[in-house]
Amino acid sequence: MDRAHPMYVPTVLFSEVQYLARNPIVLALVPASIITTSVLLLATAYQSGNAHLLWVWAGVTLFEILLFVAPRMRTTVTDRELRISFFPFYWKTIPVENIDTFEAVRYDALSETGGWGIRSSRRYGRVVNVRGNQAVTLTAGRTRMLIGTQRPDELLAALATAAGPR
Repeated sequence: MDRAHPMYVPTVLFSEVQYLARNPIVLALVPASIITTSVLLLATAYQSGNAHLLWVWAGVTLFEILLFVAPRMRTTVTDRELRISFFPFYWKTIPVENIDTFEAVRYDALSETGGWGIRSSRRYGRVVNVRGNQAVTLTAGRTRMLIGTQRPDELLAALATAAGPR
């Protein structure tokens, strides 16, 4: 069936899901953050005698857990497009015919991109990563991106297959 046909179902060539909660630095920071806010809020509630602060403490703790546990990065390459999402904050779809260049890189997330998550970098443009030091950089028109991955060779192969001969 022709790719332009409305009933055409794209073939998935690559799919990867990475969780922010599996980043070792996040694993260390989440308990420290929860303990710190818990001590501060519970001590304040005890000293002031304000029981409503216990509800604030519960809400802040739940928010911290969701903020660090829920985010996940999904990278999918089909024969039509590259989809990158960083749930629940970011979604981007790039048609493969718009991708000009792509290559695997190693980088230092802290010094080169300012950490993990969704970032902007002078060198790489838009950065979407959750852990590690491996990525694929690409350009699509005026868009530059660094896509963090634990499987850069497979992502490159899928992009090459999707893009076809150029």
